[in-house]
Amino acid sequence: MTLTVNQVVASVRSRLDEVTTATWTDTEIKRWTNEALRDLARRTKHLRDTTTVTTTAGQAEYTVPANVIEVDLVYDAPGDGRQIPLMHQAFQGMNALWGQNMDRSGGDPQVWTQWGTPPLLKLRLYPTPPASSKTVTLYVVRLPASITEDDASNTTALDFPLAWVDLVKDYAEYCALRKDRDQRWKESFDLYNSRVDDMLQVSDYTNQPMEMIADPMVSAGVVPRWLAVWGLVGYAIIFVGMISEIMGSGLGLASSLPGGLWEMFVGGWLIVKGFNAPASAAEPTTTALPSEQASLSAA
Repeated sequence: MTLTVNQVVASVRSRLDEVTTATWTDTEIKRWTNEALRDLARRTKHLRDTTTVTTTAGQAEYTVPANVIEVDLVYDAPGDGRQIPLMHQAFQGMNALWGQNMDRSGGDPQVWTQWGTPPLLKLRLYPTPPASSKTVTLYVVRLPASITEDDASNTTALDFPLAWVDLVKDYAEYCALRKDRDQRWKESFDLYNSRVDDMLQVSDYTNQPMEMIADPMVSAGVVPRWLAVWGLVGYAIIFVGMISEIMGSGLGLASSLPGGLWEMFVGGWLIVKGFNAPASAAEPTTTALPSEQASLSAA
């Protein structure tokens, strides 16, 4: 289910107690909606997508699409069905790899870096691709699609998660009240920022158990898989509960019970069972940089 632009405009007008145009035009509300979408995308980085770049032989630098805020991952497709992850390196640290020859060619790219700022963000591959027409896949954070502000019958679906669409309305309401010099704009502005913080906390809170707690514990043999699944399900329920709490359901506390019980149980489990990770897990490992790997292969 999605909301159309006109539905959002009607909802904002309902909040402002102005069903038909008087103080604020539809075009203004749509412009504020566009501002809200861009602000939320930049602050929360919730719109994640993929895009591709086609390589050109001897060309190391490529322009990223203008709607991309940042690049998270890059995969090279050698043409045999595989997707090979490239190692990321900050642009300031690339001198350690390419030295005085930043355009060196010598096999398929192994490292990627980015520089510049949107909408002029650049992707650079190293070594320089030796072949043309190869596809490089980018996992990115992007801006939402802009809505047409002067279309009176705009039925375009809003490019935004439905669970958080109230934030878009909050922003538009704040802008309308500020334009009218209504002192309630400060309250509306504070509400908007508070809900943005809630959105960020929910995203961080629900990502942490999956990536930093449950999965490494299973991989190291510290806890059984069923216990890890319990934790993941418990935190998923917390996620849903926090969203419903923001919408006024009052289920926030009840939804935290499965995750809270898991935390107490897993703590007791570790005290009783102890940490019994395999010996191989304790052995430190190192990963050679691509340039080091190339040197070893040549030797």
